[in-house]
Amino acid sequence: MRYLLITLFIWFMVLSSCNTALSKDTKNSLDDLDLEFTIQDIEKPPYSLNADIKLKETLRILNQDALLFKQKYLDEKSENTFWQTDIDLTIEGEYQLGIIKFYGRLNGLFYYNDIENLEFEDQVEEAYLSLQPSYSFSMDAGKKVHKWGKGYAFSPTAFFSRPKDIDDPDASLEGYYSLSADFIKSSEGIIKTVAFTPVLMPVSKNINDELGLKEELIWGGKLYLFAFNTDVDFMFLISDNMDDHFGIDFSKSLTTSFEIHGDAALIKNYNQYTIDQNGNIDAREYTAFNFLLGIRYLSNMDTTYILEYFHNDQGYSSR
Repeated sequence: MRYLLITLFIWFMVLSSCNTALSKDTKNSLDDLDLEFTIQDIEKPPYSLNADIKLKETLRILNQDALLFKQKYLDEKSENTFWQTDIDLTIEGEYQLGIIKFYGRLNGLFYYNDIENLEFEDQVEEAYLSLQPSYSFSMDAGKKVHKWGKGYAFSPTAFFSRPKDIDDPDASLEGYYSLSADFIKSSEGIIKTVAFTPVLMPVSKNINDELGLKEELIWGGKLYLFAFNTDVDFMFLISDNMDDHFGIDFSKSLTTSFEIHGDAALIKNYNQYTIDQNGNIDAREYTAFNFLLGIRYLSNMDTTYILEYFHNDQGYSSR
């Protein structure tokens, strides 16, 4: 028994010595360890490239008694259903060189429906150079989409853009060739931000020929104000061969999840042409008034609900 106690005491002393030595070595190692270092700044690459592909299947129930059905389909369709398969590919990229940036967006669409065979459409939707010497001033030149207006399905104040597809409001649009600039000023008064965007859009047989056959320079602008937590825009378009346009829009967030918005536009000296049953053409000139009112609500399920009412005074009534 005595030898056992002596043996245990010796092992205890040995283990204690080893533990003390290890503790000292570990402490010395931690004291010698240098944990101070600097994280190098991550440089943003001067370019970016993105691709997006969408597959969509559409089924529509058509009203064969409607006048638009006969105008759109004529004798091509006798059923009251229409389906189409779309494969939409979008490639966009930009390159930044100092204060100069180049942006481009290409779109390719494969589609098949019960009227046409497999078709393919491709186009350059946007391609422009941007100059931004400061945060308060920038200038763009090239093919660009000017996203004016607050409406989701219909934008009566989008004077320098192609009309949206009501069946697919989120579809990307093709821009027009234009020269534009942005001047931005911020303050601490009632009006927090003021911005002005002038636009020049040439029309010729090779540039923006969809807007007219005569050569001219369309010009206009947008004045933006942010006051009383409300976004307000005033727009205009002046042309020699087109109708003059004047518009206003607004957007206001009543809560973090509820917003109201609206657009209104006047088109002076608009000519509407109608054809009677005998083939006679009649023209009526008037000032067209288009407007839109809408709400946008974000639910707790992160689902956005949009309800809009719009009136297109350039359209045709049942009379």
